[in-house]
Amino acid sequence: MRQVLHMHRAGDCWISTFLLEPMNAPVLMFMHGGGLNGGDKRRVAHIGRRFASEGFITVCSNYRLSPANTHPAHIEDASAAFDWIYRNIAEYGGNPDRIFVSGGSAGGYLAALLAYDGRYLAKHNLLTDQIVAVIPISGLVDVTRANRRRQRVVWPGDSEVRHSTRRRVTMPARTARPP
Repeated sequence: MRQVLHMHRAGDCWISTFLLEPMNAPVLMFMHGGGLNGGDKRRVAHIGRRFASEGFITVCSNYRLSPANTHPAHIEDASAAFDWIYRNIAEYGGNPDRIFVSGGSAGGYLAALLAYDGRYLAKHNLLTDQIVAVIPISGLVDVTRANRRRQRVVWPGDSEVRHSTRRRVTMPARTARPP
């Protein structure tokens, strides 16, 4: 197994790719947790290695963190990482039509938001249908349940986090639609 590092974009968005030299392999995009204000893809490297040992190409990505960055920076980085994967993973033996998106905690929130709100992928001329499945692990799906401090740090200027349009923008639970 080898690990390949890629500079995805300026700032803190790095991508690690774990692979065992498979061809046309399924791909797992995994995002770390940390409350959107901490964490790093290196903390989830064991997930990349484990899924690679089962034949997946696993891509673990970072995203900009709060308080230095606020919504929608986190999800913009997640969608940019998905775009990179979709357009480049075939060079590494991955199948761009078999991408699964997952993450733990804050990463689960981002995975769900990426899969359920098509506006972020649309900026890259992609569709949520290009995600085979989403596996949010302990992801926040209702930002009004985040503590007040986190609401102010991650979604500043939104003392009205409960405002209906903001809820749609930030909460996967409000944007999910049945297939």
